[in-house]
Amino acid sequence: MAQGRAMVRTGIGWALFFLLFLCAVTARGTDYYVDGLNGSDDATGGLTDPFLTVNRAVTAATGADVIHVRPATYHESVALVGPSRRGLSLVGVVEEGKYPVLVSADPSRHVIVARDFSGRIGNLEITGATDAIGINLIGDDDGVTTAQVIGCRIHGNRIGIHLTTLGSNRSCNPLIRNNRIYENTTRGIGFMNNATGTADGNDIHHNGSGLVDSSGIGISGQAAPILLNNTIRANFNAGISIRDTAAPVIIHNAVTHHAVATGSVVGTGIRVQQNMGIDTLLISNNIIAWNIHGLVSQGGRSCGGNRYNLFWQNSGTDYNGFTPGPGALAADPHLVDPQNGDFHLRAGSPCIDAGETSALDDHDMEGDSRPMGDGVDIGPDEFRPEDTSGGGSQGSGGSGHQPPPAMERALQPVYILLLR
Repeated sequence: MAQGRAMVRTGIGWALFFLLFLCAVTARGTDYYVDGLNGSDDATGGLTDPFLTVNRAVTAATGADVIHVRPATYHESVALVGPSRRGLSLVGVVEEGKYPVLVSADPSRHVIVARDFSGRIGNLEITGATDAIGINLIGDDDGVTTAQVIGCRIHGNRIGIHLTTLGSNRSCNPLIRNNRIYENTTRGIGFMNNATGTADGNDIHHNGSGLVDSSGIGISGQAAPILLNNTIRANFNAGISIRDTAAPVIIHNAVTHHAVATGSVVGTGIRVQQNMGIDTLLISNNIIAWNIHGLVSQGGRSCGGNRYNLFWQNSGTDYNGFTPGPGALAADPHLVDPQNGDFHLRAGSPCIDAGETSALDDHDMEGDSRPMGDGVDIGPDEFRPEDTSGGGSQGSGGSGHQPPPAMERALQPVYILLLR
């Protein structure tokens, strides 16, 4: 009898396993492959018979299908629009450090437009929209944009990533994680209207080209994103620019080296334009250093909510329209090589254990756990107590911190995990 019950349990176990296996394969959809060097648009799109162009794969794919793009240069603009394309994933295959490069088909066309999109865009180099947008994410009446943009290199566009809402049922709540966003002429990331979402662990630098409203991150309308663990450095005007009645949460970032002063442009770490009135913002656990101005509230209107931030060598003022908040520090943060994009903390940094705890404190810019000591650290890096060297040396060449292989982990088939 016991043996019979054991056999029944074993049978149920195997049945459950195969049910989970089937659900995982079904949920993930079909895999399509694109090879811009050796493919053909008359192919089937399989692993050994890839398509030549991304748009041919987008035409074939539907539902939760995954499009894998091999390294090559693709002169295409891609529309992930319509019910059949909302759940697609467009994922680059990085080989020997080479990314697939999507170049806008026309400088005035966006490279990727995704409307009411819930899929993933990852491991792609996106450029060439010099009078348009690299990735344009839109939440409209027909659905909700909950996209994931992970591990991309986005540069040489007018705006790197743009998020907005249209219509009355407005929602645009994506995850933008571990991207390098640089040398876009107006701003790196723009949150507009009612866009929310999370920008986490991105390296955002050298965006803007002299416009008063240019910035690393621009936030307007009633947008309310979370900016977490980002390194925001050396953008032309401001690191973060906020206007209208926007209400971002700004926590554990490094906002540094905004030091250009020309005409009406004055380098500022975080700027509140105060055209419609903002009384308070949550600005906590950030390093704000080597700018001309640190925190600025314009128009003679004061703003509060800044807490546990570190200020250092802002050549003009640390606070203009703000006052020092609780836990404020004025000290050298002792970073490894911030000029070249390495924001790891050195041993003995005053940022270590000096932050205040929040619900967002489970990881740092590279996915390491928070906290690792007696408290959370100020800035995007959580210092490892056992690491006496003070973090890595990944900032050489100005490439910034290197993101973990989050996209590869995210795309790993569930059935492989089940078989382990």
